[in-house]
Amino acid sequence: MNFHRASLAAVYATGANVEGADLSAADLSGAYFVKCRCALATFTGADLRVAKFSECFFISSSFDSTNMRRSDFGGTHFSGVTFNHAILAEAQFEDTVFRDCQFEEADLREANLVGASLVNVRLPKANLSGARVYGTSAWSVDLTD
Repeated sequence: MNFHRASLAAVYATGANVEGADLSAADLSGAYFVKCRCALATFTGADLRVAKFSECFFISSSFDSTNMRRSDFGGTHFSGVTFNHAILAEAQFEDTVFRDCQFEEADLREANLVGASLVNVRLPKANLSGARVYGTSAWSVDLTD
């Protein structure tokens, strides 16, 4: 599926299977996704500001250079996903699972990671100032440059 540069602002999707989709540079601001599955999807450079993802699964996907400021990913699972150079400031990741993910130079200022689970996650040069991490579980997390 090719949605490169598509305007999908405020779209509502439930139960969608977005396998192999190209959503790079798409406008998904204010979108709402419930129980979606995204495998091998590309969101590189997309606008996901104030979007909401509830109980979604992302596998081997890319959110590199994506703007996800103030988005809500509560209860979502990410496995093998990259967030390099992404803007995640003030995003909500409460009870979210990150496994085998990378956040190189990602902006996580004031992000809410309360109750999140981070397993084998790399955060080189990520900005975590003001991030809330109370109750976060972390195994094999790399914060080195």
